[in-house]
Amino acid sequence: MASVFLCYRREDSRADAGRLYDRLSARLGAHNVFMDIDDIAAGENFVEKLKSTLDQCNHLLLVIGPRWLGATDAEGHPRLSAPNDFVRLEVLTALERGINLIPVLVGGAHMPERGELPSQLADVVLHQAIQISDERFHEDTDRLVAAIRRADHQGGAPSSRRLVAGLALIALAAVAGGWALYAKRANPAVVLRTVPARLSAQDAKVMLATRAFYDREWNGAATGPRHDFATEVTPDGVLIVDHGTGLAWQKEGSGAAMSFEEAEAFVRALNERRYGGFSD
Repeated sequence: MASVFLCYRREDSRADAGRLYDRLSARLGAHNVFMDIDDIAAGENFVEKLKSTLDQCNHLLLVIGPRWLGATDAEGHPRLSAPNDFVRLEVLTALERGINLIPVLVGGAHMPERGELPSQLADVVLHQAIQISDERFHEDTDRLVAAIRRADHQGGAPSSRRLVAGLALIALAAVAGGWALYAKRANPAVVLRTVPARLSAQDAKVMLATRAFYDREWNGAATGPRHDFATEVTPDGVLIVDHGTGLAWQKEGSGAAMSFEEAEAFVRALNERRYGGFSD
């Protein structure tokens, strides 16, 4: 049974997908990773094979390269809007069936904005993305494997999005008592994305409702995730770790008030020197 399905557009990320397939096959076993060019025999019905394989998969890795969003057909129409586009079909199937969808960003690509996607695919932006770089390929793919195994351990629940968007970054950090947010290497009850993203108000409302996060105005009926706070002493200083969400933050904070831009620079500086052992 193929538990991991690689979804990619050949003209966008064929080489990256092939390299990723080799690495995942080595780590998870070739029988657990599906890639169309290798796993569909000559003469098989391509669409039926894809659908039947997705029925057996726990995870869909959506490989997004620099040309993924702008791909067009021969007439110049967006391929993601075409009903017979294989990438669209695979992503829609994963979203409809609740398959754990992990966007995998390659070639320096960024997550698309909700408004850039066809409405049927808009919920892709609610899923945690992982960046795979050439310079850190093995380390990045190790993080991807860890995310896959963590989701399996938790029952394959779809991954949620880290809320570090606009003023939400400041709000979360202020409540936490510090400015620096990190993804804790643990098995959190709520899986949060590791790639920061800015959300529109509508994106935030959808995410709050989908992930049952509490918000006084937009989702007051939700109780929010379970928190499990602990103190961790590192060579850089004291971290407060929430094992319920996987977040950790600098206990002391900046020591001074700052604007949002200054807060971003402060966090960036901490990441560059790997404060507490983290860089994200």
